[in-house]
Amino acid sequence: HSHNRLVRLKIMFGSKTITAEPLHAAAETQVQVTIKLVPKSSHVHLNDEAPFSFKVTLPDTSTMVKEPSLNLEEGAASFEFKFDGVAGDITVACRLFFCADAGQCVSEGVDFIIPVHNDGSATTHTVNYEYDIETKKKFTIF
Repeated sequence: HSHNRLVRLKIMFGSKTITAEPLHAAAETQVQVTIKLVPKSSHVHLNDEAPFSFKVTLPDTSTMVKEPSLNLEEGAASFEFKFDGVAGDITVACRLFFCADAGQCVSEGVDFIIPVHNDGSATTHTVNYEYDIETKKKFTIF
């Protein structure tokens, strides 16, 4: 006969890709892009002992004007770049570290893809991302 064992696992590493709303800008425009991390509930918070990291890759011919900076209190990462008019994708590869008030902490990899189009007049662009910890992931092993 078989025994059902209930196993609790901590999911530590995983990466997901999120395609954000497109940015509609004009050529030769400077644009400030912000990734805003929003807690899904009042029980989770960013871990300031392991601040999240992020790496920005711009479309080939666009240039970084203001290097990426992090405001942990606001849970926001922002940078400014000059858009040269050639459409493409910005990739922001993030490694997030956040904790539940109960003490469980997780690390999560998120790659944000931001399509850039040469058909608008935006000078700022914000991507909101809700983070949360799913507690007690249950797996039944037969």
